[in-house]
Amino acid sequence: MAAEPLTLAVRASLGPAAVLSLRDAARLLPGREADARRWLRDAGVVRVFLGAEVVTWGDVIRALPPAPVDGELPELPRPRAPLPMRRHPLPGPHRAGGAS
Repeated sequence: MAAEPLTLAVRASLGPAAVLSLRDAARLLPGREADARRWLRDAGVVRVFLGAEVVTWGDVIRALPPAPVDGELPELPRPRAPLPMRRHPLPGPHRAGGAS
């Protein structure tokens, strides 16, 4: 017998203890399934149970970034300034053509 498809109604009824296959969990997240699978793995919520990759739905919810407060966008980290390049040769034998 085929499993019930994961509709919005089914998604709304999931509790934090629900164990889902990696595929089903990725299908519940927005975006492409491949991107969602990668995000789930990168977030560290994928476990192996009886040889299958699974997630606990509560772990997925906790791994999501925090929601903006009062419609404000979260602060993004500022880009780091590039490190200056060295423009002078290294002293000693490391120099190209240097004496040993």
